[in-house]
Order: sequence, then C-alpha cells, then structure tokens
Amino acid sequence: MKKLGKLVVVIALAVFFMGTLATIQAADIVKIDINKATAEELTQLKKIGPKTAENIIEYRKKNGPFKTIEDLMQVKGIGEAIFKLNKDKIIVLKASPDKDIKKQNKDKDKDKDKNKDKDKDKDKDKDKPDDTKKSSKKSD
Repeated sequence: MKKLGKLVVVIALAVFFMGTLATIQAADIVKIDINKATAEELTQLKKIGPKTAENIIEYRKKNGPFKTIEDLMQVKGIGEAIFKLNKDKIIVLKASPDKDIKKQNKDKDKDKDKNKDKDKDKDKDKDKPDDTKKSSKKSD
C-alpha cells in the first residue's frame, strides 16, 4: 500500500514537471512582432524596461514600421548587446495583402457613405420650394 502511494506521488510529480516544461518551451516559441507589440509586451524582452518600450513605440510612430529586426538598434537604449539577447524572440511581420485590401474596402465604404450624405442633401434641396417660383405666383 505504501508503494502504491509513492508511485502515485512520483507519477503526479512527473506529470506536473512535464506540463511545466511544455509551458516553458511554448513560451520560448512565441515571438514578439516589434511593429505591433504594446509596451507591456515589449517589456517581456530581456533588458527592456518601460522607458525603453516607450522609446520603441515612439520610434515606430515617428519613423514608421521596422523593416528588419536589426532596425531595433536605432532606438535609444537598445544597443547591439540588448539586440543580441532578444534577436531570437522578435520578428517583423509585413502587413498581409488581405489586411491592406480590407483597409482599402473600408476606405471605399466611408467614401460611399460620404457621397450618400451629399446625395441626400441634394435631394433635400430639390424638395424645397424655389423662392423665385413663390415670388412669381404672388405677383400674378
């Protein structure tokens, strides 16, 4: 009976550690897109604190998206040493054509809505009585 209890404990510990190992490995696989990452996500990188994360975001706003991961070294506070610590954990994803098409379609829809509003205004003007017509009727 004691052997069975020990066996259960050993199996439980083995399952626990295997689950922990799988979680750690999964965390290592996830990469951070430096063009879309929030400040909170960027602080998950080694040696990147809140201030440096904000510097990255400001750099993106001023200069546009990063083209390569090496461009990250242009940000104040990130040198070659910090880059090397994180280069396997970061990526630069290009915008997919699908997203660009969706954005273009949204822009077209907005333009259509604006044109509809203009057409409605024109229709309202057509429905209004013309002042010249009123004045000519009064003079008759």
